Amino acid sequence: MSEFKFMVSDFSRMIGRNVRLLRIDMGISQTKLAKRTRYSQSAIAQIESGSNAPSLKLLLRIASALNVGPYTLLKKIVVRIK
Repeated sequence: MSEFKFMVSDFSRMIGRNVRLLRIDMGISQTKLAKRTRYSQSAIAQIESGSNAPSLKLLLRIASALNVGPYTLLKKIVVRIK
């Protein structure tokens, strides 16, 4: 069980890092991303910090708001766009 928990936390941090990098590359704030996804800025901050994994619904909304496919948020390494 602890091995699974470790994998989930790694996965959450990876998604959060990718969301943060893509958001910064787009030049938008957490607040603006939150408005685009119709979730709170706090929820976005928790995802970016890796403390919370997004639901599938939120993952799809974030991907849409960042103009990327959802698979992009799940990649191990996201190359900076700019």
